[in-house]
Formats: sequence, structure tokens, C-alpha cells
Amino acid sequence: MASTDTAPQAKADDLAGLEAGLDALDAVEIRRTPVREVLVKKVLPPTLAVALVLVVWQVLVSAGITEETKLPAPSAVWDGLVDMWLQAPCSKSSGPACPAAWPASCWPWPSAPRWACSWPG
Repeated sequence: MASTDTAPQAKADDLAGLEAGLDALDAVEIRRTPVREVLVKKVLPPTLAVALVLVVWQVLVSAGITEETKLPAPSAVWDGLVDMWLQAPCSKSSGPACPAAWPASCWPWPSAPRWACSWPG
């Protein structure tokens, strides 16, 4: 008889545990991630990586590791991008003044001397 008396008691304990678990699921608070935490964990690492690359690049240019036509300064690249962004749209027939008409050998560095580029004609 003792075994029949404990079976319903064990079932009641299981239900109490189940109810407690379900109550705990309902009580979970969803908190918004603070802006500072997002900035420190998600924005700061890539920003520091880009800054490190730019610093190393500028140090290499300042040290004169290679010619400026092979490794231009970051500021020269930025100035070139701004100039191209502000330039009016053009087509391949616009001639050498248009970036779209530059030969592939001159594309990364438009300031390369003309003799270094394979201009048609």
C-alpha cells in the first residue's frame, strides 16, 4: 500500500515543478541592450581595425617604403575619391579626362604619369 500512496504524491511534485518552470518562462524580462554596450562591443572593434590599417598605411608612406605611384598616401586616395564623386557622369567616349575612359592599368591611381598607362592611340 505504501507504493500506491507515493505515486500520486510524486505526480503532484512533478506538476508543481512543471508549473514553476512555466512561471519562470513567463517572468523573463526582456531588457534592451544599452547603447554604450552596443557601441563598445559592435562598433568599436571594426572602427579600431580600420583606424589601425590607416595608421600602418600612413606610416609606410611616410617611411618611403615604395614609390608614391605604387602606394599613394591615404589622403591622396581620399582626395581622388572625392574628385571622382563630384565629377559629372561621363561615358567611355568622353576621353582621358573621364575616369570611365581610363585604361585598366591606370584605374587605381589616376595620377600615374601618362607614359605609364596604356592609352589607346
